[in-house]
Amino acid sequence: MTRYGIKFTIVQDDGTKRSVLRRRGPNNEQWTPYTDASKALRDALGKVDRDEWIDPSKQPLGEWLDTWVEGHRKIGDSTRASYRRTSGSISSRTSAECRSRR
Repeated sequence: MTRYGIKFTIVQDDGTKRSVLRRRGPNNEQWTPYTDASKALRDALGKVDRDEWIDPSKQPLGEWLDTWVEGHRKIGDSTRASYRRTSGSISSRTSAECRSRR
């Protein structure tokens, strides 16, 4: 089975350009049909155009966890509630800050 990725360029706040490569979606899904990868690329480029793109290293971890939990429909209500409590306690830290504290 072929898996696809997406690659695009963003202009950072300081004016420099950076390539972004993604092999999985925000909920860790793989893009196996080409059409899914194409749609993900269009969505990402749309966010860049509307200035809605958030570099994952700058996104608050709690915000990312909320998105992640919503993408997992097979978890139970008590598990979802537990995840939400956890994400609330770390909502202001970014993933880069959490990695640097290891």
